[in-house]
Amino acid sequence: MKRKGITLIELLVVIVVTVLFVGVLMPSLNRSRQLAYRLLCATNLRSIGSTMAVFADDNEGQYPRAGGAGAVWSDAGHITQWCGPGAGPSEQAAFNDGTATITSCFFLLVKYDYMGVKQFYCRGDEGAGIFRADEAQLRYPLSAAWDFGTGTRVGKKGGARGVWPGECVSYSYHMPFNIDVEMPGFPIWAASRQDSPLCADRNPFLDVYAGSPDIAANTLAHQGKGQNVLYKAGRVVFEQTPRVGLNADNIWTHGGHDYLGGGDPNGTPPVDVGDGYPHGWCFSNDAYLVNEVQTGHF
Repeated sequence: MKRKGITLIELLVVIVVTVLFVGVLMPSLNRSRQLAYRLLCATNLRSIGSTMAVFADDNEGQYPRAGGAGAVWSDAGHITQWCGPGAGPSEQAAFNDGTATITSCFFLLVKYDYMGVKQFYCRGDEGAGIFRADEAQLRYPLSAAWDFGTGTRVGKKGGARGVWPGECVSYSYHMPFNIDVEMPGFPIWAASRQDSPLCADRNPFLDVYAGSPDIAANTLAHQGKGQNVLYKAGRVVFEQTPRVGLNADNIWTHGGHDYLGGGDPNGTPPVDVGDGYPHGWCFSNDAYLVNEVQTGHF
């Protein structure tokens, strides 16, 4: 008589073999996924770099700098003085209420139709998402806005709510602002060295998910293995250390003192002043890439 079905032992063998197979396969799948994120992120940065170069060609060699060439960056972490030409109501509203940020520089590329919003999002960046105008509570077209919004949205974890614009942009940007009206800023522009770091993944010191990174920490978006760095020449390199600025300068830290001239390989880490904005400034030849933080509850 033929028996029907399978025995309990056979079923257990199948389960064990399946579990072992999944256990062997999952790390490989995870590595493949992380590599895909890294490559997509590099593509995003390469697109941002080429677009910024076109923007500079159209604007007398000036790379995106919200508020104009004389805009001032305050100790509180935002633009306090708008110096661009032809200031209208929307510009004054954006900059005079202290909400204009580092991301407002990136947003110029969106505002003037140089590129879309999807390229500013890295899938490996926890707490970030693609910008949506309706969630940002914009009451006017993107062409009239000056940043990625100031609204809120429900986070993926439930009732927690996120704030803009730190969740809309996964990338850091070389600090483009003066610290006051007397001290000159050192933004990247057409005449800057081609090997100057221009953009990169999120600064770990300005990432609420990164805990307490040490001075040599890599970005969290790529599991601490390194970061995609966009250089002014347009090339993107996955660097395994943040000390890739001029004179092996740390791209996550600012020089700290004028006499250092940015040559200090360690520098001083930026801090979140409490409202999601970075604090700190750069000096000549100092590679210093900053971004706004996420809320930590997205």
